[in-house]
Amino acid sequence: DALAWPLESLAILGSSLSPEQLSILKRLGRHVVVCMDGDEAGRAAAPKIAEALAYAMIRCSIAHLPDGTDPSSLRADKLVGALDMAVPYSL
Repeated sequence: DALAWPLESLAILGSSLSPEQLSILKRLGRHVVVCMDGDEAGRAAAPKIAEALAYAMIRCSIAHLPDGTDPSSLRADKLVGALDMAVPYSL
């Protein structure tokens, strides 16, 4: 889901990053927070995406959302709270 408020974000379709998306994120040269849906598929995909980012030498963390939510369904303050509590990922 693309977020509907001002925050630099990259929305993916499904549960993996394309080479083009990795390239964009690497060019930005910032810390990436992986924020997937709060369901079984999202929780399974988040570490795989973080691993791909880490192998591309992109610093990242994983934000955990409440069960049954997705990034666009949360109020901005709740999403920011989840992003602030993101757990750093390393290989």
